[in-house]
Amino acid sequence: MRKETNNFRESRHQSFNGVFLIFFADLIKRIKQNIYLIALPFVSESVRDYILYFYLGLIALVVLQFIYTYVLFRKYTFYISDDAFHLHKGLFKRREIEIPFDRIQNINLQQNFLQQILSVVGLDIETAGESKAEVQIRALRKEDAEELKRLLLVRKHEKLSEDDLDDQFISQDERKDKLNDNLKYNETVVFQLGFFELLKVGLSSNILKGLSLVLAFIAYAFNTFSDFHKQNYDEFLTEQITTNNHYFTGQLLLIFLAFFAFIAIGFIVTAIFTILKYFNLRVIELDQDYEVEYGLFNRFKKVLKSSKVQTLEFRTNPVRKLFGFENAFVSQASAEETSEKNKIGLVGLPADYVKLFFKILFNGRVLNEQSFIKLKCQLFRLRVDLSRLFFVIIALISLFIWHQSSIYSFIILLFLSVLLAVFSYLRVKKSYVSFSDDMLKIGSGIIGTRTTYLEIHKIQSIRVSQSVFQKRRGLSSLTIYTASGSLKVKYLDAEHVNKLTNYLMFKIETSKREWI
Repeated sequence: MRKETNNFRESRHQSFNGVFLIFFADLIKRIKQNIYLIALPFVSESVRDYILYFYLGLIALVVLQFIYTYVLFRKYTFYISDDAFHLHKGLFKRREIEIPFDRIQNINLQQNFLQQILSVVGLDIETAGESKAEVQIRALRKEDAEELKRLLLVRKHEKLSEDDLDDQFISQDERKDKLNDNLKYNETVVFQLGFFELLKVGLSSNILKGLSLVLAFIAYAFNTFSDFHKQNYDEFLTEQITTNNHYFTGQLLLIFLAFFAFIAIGFIVTAIFTILKYFNLRVIELDQDYEVEYGLFNRFKKVLKSSKVQTLEFRTNPVRKLFGFENAFVSQASAEETSEKNKIGLVGLPADYVKLFFKILFNGRVLNEQSFIKLKCQLFRLRVDLSRLFFVIIALISLFIWHQSSIYSFIILLFLSVLLAVFSYLRVKKSYVSFSDDMLKIGSGIIGTRTTYLEIHKIQSIRVSQSVFQKRRGLSSLTIYTASGSLKVKYLDAEHVNKLTNYLMFKIETSKREWI
């Protein structure tokens, strides 16, 4: 059993480095809010005459901001009593927060780049009924943060055990032994992603993100230098056309080389961002809960609770299948819709771990033993996508003819049209909703495949909608709402949707299981 060297019984401040953390964070926020005021001397000649006074005023404001931050820091205190965690904060309006141990749901640690520089850790305490962490301590020494988290969890388990033991006729020694057992806080690493596996995750990630960054840079560079070089380039191009017969062949080869270089850079950029985000990914078992942590510059650390899990989404693509792993993303209950950024990522999972985490998060269910009845999307969706694509193609062909573009432009247009048609077909083929006795399974994707699982008793509401075109063809769209967001499947048979909705409502109303 770990010895309690710091019980937080006395009122405590955050780490002194927290003064600089809060100051720099607030300063950056103020700069963003007043960027136009700060840039005023560079755009206004009248202000330049008073440039010295302007910057002296800015320096005075920065000094006042630091003093204000320091006073707030001194007024921010916390401690642990016998029954609850206490926090006092505020300068002009004092606020006291008291959280009984049995109300604590999750305790999460995080560390962004600035916190790493200042060697501090943030600690969030989530409670039942709150949309976000009720307590957010931004700057603790790592040892203090981990010890505070451990003590709060121990006090929570101790409180629950005391309630359980109230009605039991046992001796004081037996009671003491049982309570001491709750003070044992064991940590076991369930899964850890090595660097080589992380590299494979990066190479198999969404290349479009990397390409978009590269494209944005190219567009910026082109807009910056095009006007400067336009006149000289036009003269050079005219000379090459009149004197060099192989000029266009060389230019075509250059375009192909640039295209492949563009794709390669996209892969590299995507891989780098993925490695930085999921660096040193670990899943740790903490007695009855699990904790996920990853990240290099922004260290993400969050508790996974099966009772709070709303959806589990597995994502794969041809490259991941070749490497033999899948990525999983977990959405937990929240008062606001869970964004892509806030989902908990479990990436690089081999098949055995895919089954393991499915079993952990869904209370012992075995993935391969789930029997689902599938409702596939109708091909009408494909007709809709292709009809839209047809009008776009007609418009572009008209534009090319009007401007008398070359045959190369027409070939590129034809290739893109076929590619988009194939993408439309794949999207329809991979879109479906399935149901079993107690779970829903929803599929989507184009090149990659997304498979989302959720338990029926955790569904909060269901919405069935029909557009004018869908109604004429007997189709409906189904939207499932959970405590973490919504899932939508379009162009399903209306009769099947109505039967599925009635079935789900019956299962929800008759279920006695708690969803959180």
